[in-house]
Amino acid sequence: MEDAVILANCLYDIGATSPEDIGAALTSFMDQRLPHVMEQYHASQVRSQRIGKKRKRYDGHEKQRVDIMRLLVLSYHKNKQ
Repeated sequence: MEDAVILANCLYDIGATSPEDIGAALTSFMDQRLPHVMEQYHASQVRSQRIGKKRKRYDGHEKQRVDIMRLLVLSYHKNKQ
């Protein structure tokens, strides 16, 4: 949603619709959004690695218990609807 608003603002601010002006608006959009996007991307990578390490810590029995609990919760939820 943020991307759409910022892109709309950048396009709204251009005076003419020449290729150069449109290119400048898109460059402005990229300059505004790229730092935030890269920060979120790297944070996501770190979280993904942490989750992967936690999953590896489960022994076989723990994974079976988690799978059984997941099935129980999902089937309970399905039956309640």
